[in-house]
Amino acid sequence: LALAGRSFRTAAHDQCIARGASFARVELDVLDGAHERRLVAVLERGRPRRHEEDGVPVPAGELVARYAALAFVPDRLAVVKRSPAVRRAYLDAAIARLWPPYARLAGAHARALAQRGALLRRVRAGAVGAAALDPWDAQLAQLDAEVHAVRARLCARLAPGFAELLATIGGTAATAELRYRPGGPADEGAIHEALVERRASDVARAMTGVGSHLDDVVLEVGGRDVRVYGSQGEQRSAYVALVLAEAALLGEVRASAPVLLLDDVLSELDPTRRAAVVATASRLGQTLLTATDDAVVPPGIPLRIGVRAGAVDA
Repeated sequence: LALAGRSFRTAAHDQCIARGASFARVELDVLDGAHERRLVAVLERGRPRRHEEDGVPVPAGELVARYAALAFVPDRLAVVKRSPAVRRAYLDAAIARLWPPYARLAGAHARALAQRGALLRRVRAGAVGAAALDPWDAQLAQLDAEVHAVRARLCARLAPGFAELLATIGGTAATAELRYRPGGPADEGAIHEALVERRASDVARAMTGVGSHLDDVVLEVGGRDVRVYGSQGEQRSAYVALVLAEAALLGEVRASAPVLLLDDVLSELDPTRRAAVVATASRLGQTLLTATDDAVVPPGIPLRIGVRAGAVDA
């Protein structure tokens, strides 16, 4: 909440406030290279959240560009298990963390796509002619090419680390692969041509049938799609490998090790895989690891904190 400007659990920030309380406040002392900073996040019911850096207000959106933090929570196994839309959202969030100038690109593309969709419905209803689509086709083609380029770049950078980490964590000799599957051509001119060519069918269906809004990412082990054929443990290992691959890339691109927040990451992994996850994460940056059973945490963790019934054990 303090590092990224938002909760990784919910977009409804009132849910982060304890029942019966009117506000929540989080304070962090952050050592960033040689600089020590104090970050504060304040949530109040019915009011916008506030963020400060050394006492100075800072927009929540700027925090992602300044501080690198990655979270693993069990709910995010949906990235591996569910629809392509979830994986596209993961890609766009990772892009914002890695290359902040691209953070607004996905939103701009989504707005252009929605505008074209609304216009397709008007054309189908006979309210306007098909020529009204010309400027939107040109704008969407430009944005789509940019989205394709940066997503392809991200997948190419993630793929080697993902394969290596999954082999380590999953304990398998089978070849792992992360592959970008675009929803259409990559070149702006080719995208525009495809939009014009499909215009009649797009009008009939009132939706755009080609473009990066149809992209997907395929995660495979031994040539098998993990989403379809992977066990629960294999799917968990694949997502952990993806998060750790991004952490390694973050450290490389931003020259600053990220903070890793790993919630219940060790459950459903055998002892060998648990040890591999902890050893790998500890090399990538400061790691905060939670577990509901101390027995699943490998030995050698430098600091252990017990919490029982909401209170820290003495």
